[in-house]
Amino acid sequence: MNLTNRCDLFRRCPIRVMVTPLLLVLLVLGSAACDNASPTAPSRVTPSPTPRLSVQTAAQPSSSSFSSVSRSRASARTLFGATTSNGATVTGVVNGGAAVPQGVVSFASTMTVTAIASGFTATTDVDALGRFTLSGIPVGALWLEFSLSGVTASLLIPGIGPGETIELAVTVVGTTATIETLHRTGGGGLVELDGRISELDVVARTLQVAGVVVFVPNAALIMEDDGQTLSFDALSLGDTVEVSGTSDGIVIVADRVNRVAQATQSPVTVEGFVINLAGSCPTLTFSVGTTMVSTSGATFFDDVPCVDIQNGLSVEVTGLFVAGILEALSVDVVTVALEGLVTMVTGTTCPSVAFMVGATPVSADSATRFVDGLCADIVDGVRVQITGVMEEGSVRAFEVRLLDPVVSV
Repeated sequence: MNLTNRCDLFRRCPIRVMVTPLLLVLLVLGSAACDNASPTAPSRVTPSPTPRLSVQTAAQPSSSSFSSVSRSRASARTLFGATTSNGATVTGVVNGGAAVPQGVVSFASTMTVTAIASGFTATTDVDALGRFTLSGIPVGALWLEFSLSGVTASLLIPGIGPGETIELAVTVVGTTATIETLHRTGGGGLVELDGRISELDVVARTLQVAGVVVFVPNAALIMEDDGQTLSFDALSLGDTVEVSGTSDGIVIVADRVNRVAQATQSPVTVEGFVINLAGSCPTLTFSVGTTMVSTSGATFFDDVPCVDIQNGLSVEVTGLFVAGILEALSVDVVTVALEGLVTMVTGTTCPSVAFMVGATPVSADSATRFVDGLCADIVDGVRVQITGVMEEGSVRAFEVRLLDPVVSV
């Protein structure tokens, strides 16, 4: 179904009332009856319409805060249809690449996010994993301010709908904040997803934007920004698209796909080990064999977040060559998952520790995250869940999750 045929997606449909002679008689009789009623009868109250704020009428910080706001693919459409009057919820990941559901980065100092809308202001911290959540946001335009060490960057999300859920991946560099991926869910399962295509299956008619799977049926409308109709096989990896459709919570079924920007060349994939790693997330440089690779906030880090990219990892990088450097669309690391009891613990100085899980050697270091426990809690007999990568016959752990409660004696 074409979304443009749904008048209730962007605005409520107008109500037309036809006055007939019979209706006119009934209105006159009703008026006479009201004249004979008690003078204390309540008067009619006309409900106020749902507020529709433009960017100009939204409460905004000082204009100087927005002098360096970068481009944003945020859609200006409001998703109506929600049956609740609750405010919207915005969750996000900062400097973790293009992935909405993942992305891990630690900040040298505390970053905060402030939401500013009409009659509404709320501030929250960005946690050590780069995540934040803001709730109770009213209908209308929303400004987000990201502040770190006295420096502020801002971006706009227009057209917030009632009860809407918004997930976004943001890159913040100095006074510039850029939306890399935007995933909006309104009432009735209506969804909008904006970002770059990171995977594409022409036979199955599916694509992925930052790991979110989209099925594009034959009836879906695929268009360029200039209105030209496209076939599905005209899409390619690296294209920037805006998807509208519905979701069952797992897959988006597209009604419309709008290609905003087309990749200028066919993507290239290289495989091998990471060497000569430099930079900080999300802007990294490294080599895979003889190919120099660069990443950015628009790169989708699959399975392993940006911060866990290290020398020696076996990776598959897909990207576009620009001036002899492969600008990564996606970086995929083959990960290993283990679960079992810890045995044969060695190493005396945390966080560097080695142990066995079953017959597999495991090592942890300063980059390893310990969840539901500490490095010092790794002792023989504790049950753990390990996520990491294979390196020369052993697993280097990115994450060690303690499944048994640790009891101090």
